[in-house]
Amino acid sequence: MKKIALPLKGGTKIDVDIDRVMCNDIVLPCDADYRQKTKLWVIWNEFGPMGAVWATSDQEALDQLVDSDLAQGILVDEAILARMDDDAKADLTRLGNGGEPCDLTYVGLERVDFKPADWALMCKFAEARGAQVERLSDL
Repeated sequence: MKKIALPLKGGTKIDVDIDRVMCNDIVLPCDADYRQKTKLWVIWNEFGPMGAVWATSDQEALDQLVDSDLAQGILVDEAILARMDDDAKADLTRLGNGGEPCDLTYVGLERVDFKPADWALMCKFAEARGAQVERLSDL
């Protein structure tokens, strides 16, 4: 599967499968209103990157991940939910449009930190925005 390296703060990069990179609301650093708009968030769990989505906050990023069907690693199955006690259920977070129960115990997320050296990556997202594709792999 083809991957794309996304830059995070501190100069680190994380490799994400391109079919798990959403193009839902792309706003690039060169756009005039970049500071007030959506940013690209990478979300991972103990098994690696689950996906990358464009959102205005960490909460919205998690919601977008669930709504994009990329959150299989954190969704709690209804059969398991039925067997959980009330204290365990209270530790779950309801995410997405449907309010699906999710376990965020091992979840991490961070915004992508575009630098001028990432111009090729930004061009790829500009191309995706122009083509109005759902996922980066659709290019």
